[in-house]
Amino acid sequence: MKFNIETAIEQSTEDGKLDAKKLMEFVDTNYVNPIVAKNKPDLDKITVEAKEKWIADLGFENVKDEAQLKAYVKGTSDEWKEKHSQLETNFNELKSKYDEKETAYNTVSSKMTSFERREQLLKDNFNGDAEYALFKINQNVSDDKDYETAYTEYKEAHTKDFAPNKVPNSTAKKVVTNEGSVKYGFEQILEEQGKL
Repeated sequence: MKFNIETAIEQSTEDGKLDAKKLMEFVDTNYVNPIVAKNKPDLDKITVEAKEKWIADLGFENVKDEAQLKAYVKGTSDEWKEKHSQLETNFNELKSKYDEKETAYNTVSSKMTSFERREQLLKDNFNGDAEYALFKINQNVSDDKDYETAYTEYKEAHTKDFAPNKVPNSTAKKVVTNEGSVKYGFEQILEEQGKL
């Protein structure tokens, strides 16, 4: 529509006076609004097209629109939750097995250390109560004093218990049984003498 100023003034004049408010209403209704309406973009269509382009640019196979994207993300999320659950279950099983093995190792290691210390007493010709001696030596072990130092101090303080006796030095090898316990050749001798 072509704007005609004369028509606009004629429609907005009353009793020979121009009413500015009526003139603006006339211009808006007959000139501005039709131009705006004709040139107004379809935002819904643009929004849908923009979403579809953005989704296509993501590069997911067989995902063309918002509904397909939501389904894809939900499916992927469910898959990851399932994989996480499986991994967590596997981890817990492995941790349990590891804890069992660690406990068994620590038990065997502790027994080996105890037998090695008893063997050291035998090599040094100790003829007293081995359990009591080891107990006293271990009492003196601290952050500042290691086992070897405590052992040397005990040996120096109890020289009468380290005199030669009937128990021969044992050079027997350590043997780990199927039950996980450690046995030494000198154990049999000590058991026969009632010292073990």
